[in-house]
Amino acid sequence: LQHNPSKNDTTWRFTVPQEELTARKPSQGGIYDKAIKFEEDKTTIQTETLNRILHHDDPEQYLLMSFRALRFPESTLSETRNYIVTFLKVGFLNGKQYRSY
Repeated sequence: LQHNPSKNDTTWRFTVPQEELTARKPSQGGIYDKAIKFEEDKTTIQTETLNRILHHDDPEQYLLMSFRALRFPESTLSETRNYIVTFLKVGFLNGKQYRSY
């Protein structure tokens, strides 16, 4: 989705083919849903097994996000926190703002 994110980013408008965003049930059971992973050098989207807490909810409304590996060189944890908070307020995927968990 993005190479070399910056702590100074203020907009996140990602576009992905719709078929990649559709929740699906694999042949072995369970539901897979979209997940965005934030890292120091890139932001990627992939599919992961849906959190069991959400099995009764519409998976199309949710997006798993992982900020665990996100660290900006020569910045404070507070600056990284501000990046995350801002993303959660203004980040969009295909023009839609998702609920996060």
